[in-house]
Amino acid sequence: MEPLTIAGALVGAFLNKILPDILLVVMLVALLSYTANNTLKKAIKMYRIESRHMREQAESELVRITHEEEDDDDDEAEETLLDNMETQEDEATPGSNEGADEGDKMTQVNFNDDLPLKNEELEKILEEERTTPENNVKVLIIMFVVVLFINLIKGGGAFKSPLGIRCGSTSFWVANGLMLGWIIFISMYARDYLVKRYELKKRVGYEYVEGDIQWDERATIVYPIVCAAAGFFAGMFGVGGGIVKGPLMLAMGVHPAVSSATSACMILFTSFTATTSFVVFGLLLPDYAFVASLVSIAEGEKEGGGGGGGICGHS
Repeated sequence: MEPLTIAGALVGAFLNKILPDILLVVMLVALLSYTANNTLKKAIKMYRIESRHMREQAESELVRITHEEEDDDDDEAEETLLDNMETQEDEATPGSNEGADEGDKMTQVNFNDDLPLKNEELEKILEEERTTPENNVKVLIIMFVVVLFINLIKGGGAFKSPLGIRCGSTSFWVANGLMLGWIIFISMYARDYLVKRYELKKRVGYEYVEGDIQWDERATIVYPIVCAAAGFFAGMFGVGGGIVKGPLMLAMGVHPAVSSATSACMILFTSFTATTSFVVFGLLLPDYAFVASLVSIAEGEKEGGGGGGGICGHS
């Protein structure tokens, strides 16, 4: 999800430089209204589900207490019936079903030949799910560092390129193309990994819990595209991508605590990328950035600012 979010942030930063402020404000209000409405609907839905579960739990407890004695009587009757059945089986002719039993055992053994392998793979997956996937984090950091490096060395209207690349030149656009190409490559690699892992989980009978995302072929296309839109808005409006990603993950069925933590983590990469683009384009106001940084440290959120003019012009 995060690679395409970064790509969207880069593209959005370009539009932040080009579009007039009044249009950006109107679009931001529309975006905030849409996400707030979706979040409210999700909250109401979750409240109703939790309330229903609480009522069902209370009712089931009352039913359990009311019918406790009846259940005990049923258990006694069942035990008596089982004892009678065992007595009848003991009186049956021994050895009459040995051939059938052996055939059933052979069939069972042949059918369960691959169970040890599946169980071993399932245990491995469960163990991996308990820890942070370090390799995935390393890939994300490497992708982010490469994008940050290219974004700085290509320069912009307010930040001179160390390599002498002029804003708007062929080299400038080639560098931007390299960034997007690198991000798409990492995204395809991540999609291939997620789809293969989904197929493996399906094969070994992995049971998903409520809030887990099943990364099948459709999910690995739809959700990253929506995340690209989240990054686009983050770069264009100078806000955190979590403003879209949070409601998105709630709509995906992710637990609110997991959604909040994941959004906060991904905002680090998205906002840093957008901020870098703001710096090279001269959109970042130093005094405002300083105050916003202090507020961010105190409140745990990231703020941003924007301006108008051409792509390579100063704000």
